[in-house]
Amino acid sequence: MSLLSRVGAFIRQDKGGVAVMFAIAAVPLILAAGAAIDYSRVVAAKGKVEAAADAAVLAATNSQSASKSVDEARRMGLDVFTTLTQGIGGAQITGVSLDISEQGLTRSARIRYSLQVPTTLTAVVGIQSMQAQGVAVASQTRAPYLDVYLVLDNSPSMGLGATTRDINLMTARLGCAFACHEGTRDDMYVQAKKIGALTRIESLRMATQQLIAVAGQTVAGPNQLRMAAYSFGLATNRPGLTQIFGLTSNLDLARARTNAFDLMLNVSPDLGSPIQKILRAANQVIPSAGDGFRPDAPQKVLFFVSDGVADERGAESCWQSLHDSGRCEQPVDPSICDAMKARGIKIAALYTTYLPLPGNEFYENQIRPFQNLIGPRMQACASPGLYAEVNPSQSLTDTMIELFKQSVKTTRLTQ
Repeated sequence: MSLLSRVGAFIRQDKGGVAVMFAIAAVPLILAAGAAIDYSRVVAAKGKVEAAADAAVLAATNSQSASKSVDEARRMGLDVFTTLTQGIGGAQITGVSLDISEQGLTRSARIRYSLQVPTTLTAVVGIQSMQAQGVAVASQTRAPYLDVYLVLDNSPSMGLGATTRDINLMTARLGCAFACHEGTRDDMYVQAKKIGALTRIESLRMATQQLIAVAGQTVAGPNQLRMAAYSFGLATNRPGLTQIFGLTSNLDLARARTNAFDLMLNVSPDLGSPIQKILRAANQVIPSAGDGFRPDAPQKVLFFVSDGVADERGAESCWQSLHDSGRCEQPVDPSICDAMKARGIKIAALYTTYLPLPGNEFYENQIRPFQNLIGPRMQACASPGLYAEVNPSQSLTDTMIELFKQSVKTTRLTQ
């Protein structure tokens, strides 16, 4: 067979063609599979770096870092990111920046990062690594530095039964819904306790202690929240703003000292419950409010709990005619509250409903004429959104705590 014939026979031969074609096609198939494997490694690594970035921005804005400077918070966030990204599937962090900004009480953190992961099979075609990048953002509205001044009504009217059940029990067993506290071994206040009746003053004491406990759970840092408490006085012959405990961040101590808060003693001469005088004194005691950004510039809140009826002698003005040698009963004067609000002091007013006493001569002559003004005047005293009323069928504790909850802030991821 000639050489030309042999060449023609070789060309016409088709045995082994599939193997040759597969060998040619295998090259791109193997490269595609390698690229898929390399890409999945990048995705897995980026997922772990994303988690580290989320942890970093949260660390830079959470309650532990809230009291730190911006530089310290940035360092805390970067330390978390560095620790969590070590040894992630051969990934190399090629760039990272953590920016922190503040606007008022809100601190925001934004971290930008880039990474690369060495390739395996795709390296044979010159692709030595694959890159990825991402961003994570978190913000926190910090609880402001805050001073809360509790002014608690302990005048004789707070000897009323705390609930409808207590009022009915005291009326049936003692012949009166009020428990007068005369300091004797068997006065009406003592008798009310003996028959198992709870008075408003006792309910207010327990509610105040529970409020302080809840407040303690919201504290975001040293001296972030301080509290003080005052009563209307120890006895009716010397009423006035009287300290229960001074301004303190030791809320356990504050709660313990609240045990001493009790109903005024009825001592002659009865000078009543001078609410206007109490509020004016509070305006002198409470400094002007700050913006709450720093410990030396706290916001101020007056938390005022009362049945809203002033009963006093020597009032500067009276809503109605004086009686009984200059005695005056009237609702709260909102202008006194306005003077405090003008200095940036927020006022939370909790009105413990003054219950009508039909047939009672004192009530009919002195209180009924302005009964419909008591609640509205208390509300006018309060800052917007900081007023509540609680009657004997409602929980005083729950209502007080609800007014306080606005100070609680949370951290959240925003991107």
